[in-house]
Amino acid sequence: MEPHEVTQAAAIVVEARSAAAGLAAMPPSAHPPADVARWFAEEVVPLREVWVAHAAGHLVAVLVLDSAFLDHLYVLPAFRRTGIGSSLVQLTKALRPDGFGLWVFAANAPARALYEGQGLVAVEHGDGSGNEEGELDVRYAWRPGRSVDAGQ
Repeated sequence: MEPHEVTQAAAIVVEARSAAAGLAAMPPSAHPPADVARWFAEEVVPLREVWVAHAAGHLVAVLVLDSAFLDHLYVLPAFRRTGIGSSLVQLTKALRPDGFGLWVFAANAPARALYEGQGLVAVEHGDGSGNEEGELDVRYAWRPGRSVDAGQ
């Protein structure tokens, strides 16, 4: 990610979450839209690995990785179901060949379908106490070449 893309990436987070919340797929963010640019620049970018995707000459998706976790994946609504999300999951597999996990809101059926379609397996259901929004969530895992269970 280039330094000048940080503000654009934060805007994608806001727009993607807002559109998804309108479909009841995700709860409102714990970070108010006016604070997302600061949060992203100060708390995400310096501490995580951030990748972006471009299409039609614009930044259209953001992928944030932690050591063995896919932390955030947001795609602008106009570019959903175009293969960009799948490509970013494939990138994650290439960057984390020993496997990785992620948490997704239980109500976010489109994201869950994306991850399941990419071979990730639900291994744990959370009561929301582990996320800032306090919403039910599901932990998925991808472990190449072996079965996945809650103990891995």
